[in-house]
Amino acid sequence: MVDAQTALLLPRLPDGAGLSKKAIADQFHSTTCAVVQRNEPLLARLSQSYHLGVVSNFTGNLELCLHELGVMRYFTVVADSGRVGVTKPDLRLFKHALDWPGLESAPGWMVGDNFESDIRPAAEDVDDLIRLAYGSHDFREGMDAFLAKRPPRWTGS
Repeated sequence: MVDAQTALLLPRLPDGAGLSKKAIADQFHSTTCAVVQRNEPLLARLSQSYHLGVVSNFTGNLELCLHELGVMRYFTVVADSGRVGVTKPDLRLFKHALDWPGLESAPGWMVGDNFESDIRPAAEDVDDLIRLAYGSHDFREGMDAFLAKRPPRWTGS
């Protein structure tokens, strides 16, 4: 699937014709798999006690990607903008996740890396917000520290 996405995106870049589709796809895939592998133990641990969800500006195939990465089993809710029909920062994408059948999401958490797209709109409906800056914080350490101070209170079936 990464090969197909790369093939679709490269022609849209000014210098796309000079770039190696295979090299870009391989690097993206290996980096993604390494991040998933590094964080899977945390997802496994959190999913034992809490309902986890993904709210993402995506293309409609996020669940398939999560299945291929082997982590879909950890998520109760996937709000893919390509399927929901609205994109972040539109609050309706967050509400779609928080209103998932069988969940009581009050209070809920939002973990994000972009203040304008993730944190600001989620603050409308989510009590606890975490901002993680890619490259400057380790995801696991940031989550572990937050969990130690303030556990989430999600309930549902």
